[in-house]
Amino acid sequence: MKKKLSCIFLGKKKCNFSDSAIKFLKKKFKVIPILTHNVIGEKKNFPISKSDYLFSYSTRLIISKKILKRIKYGAFNFHNSLPKYPGSGGNVLSIYNNDKFCGITIHYLNENIDKGKIIFVQKYKINKNFNIEDLLEFVSKKKLKLFKFFINKISDNNWMTKMEKKFSNEKWAKKTYKIKQINQLRKINLNMKKKDVDKIIKAFVYKKYKPYIIFKKNKFSLDKV
Repeated sequence: MKKKLSCIFLGKKKCNFSDSAIKFLKKKFKVIPILTHNVIGEKKNFPISKSDYLFSYSTRLIISKKILKRIKYGAFNFHNSLPKYPGSGGNVLSIYNNDKFCGITIHYLNENIDKGKIIFVQKYKINKNFNIEDLLEFVSKKKLKLFKFFINKISDNNWMTKMEKKFSNEKWAKKTYKIKQINQLRKINLNMKKKDVDKIIKAFVYKKYKPYIIFKKNKFSLDKV
């Protein structure tokens, strides 16, 4: 019986999509799951032993050179947006900027955030009625489907080389967005036009990341229009 290859999977705790990805991987790999709360600054211990692959599916962990050197065949990240939005908040920015397209970018991991060589880009048209919650759900479903497709192809070196060549013109934007910069966009000024307020609400009414107003030094969060 052929020995299963091993992989490290970086995903999110209490996430159905991460759970489904792990379940799929277990058909082909000996899986070492590392699940996080997706909180900035969260630290996790990595296994000391080497692994054949590393798949970063949903995490804010930064992977060091030391860890990447343990990976035999390849370390890949499944980025939740197009190369125009490296870093955090790509889907938020897609709604905020009224983009026509969103997408998923698969790239090789290096020690820098969203700077590795791009191997695959999938674009999707954004429904004009989507708010941020709709878009996140849409992209999450598409990413899981793309993840499974990619995993089935990963052992085909000819296909991998072909994809690298096909997407060789895809480059990361120079600006890498941080959570702090995204959060600054949540603020609603009292002198804003209604269309600008509506844009912020559409892009940010989601869980704890809500638009807010500062009034007489007090902060008020908005849940809906």
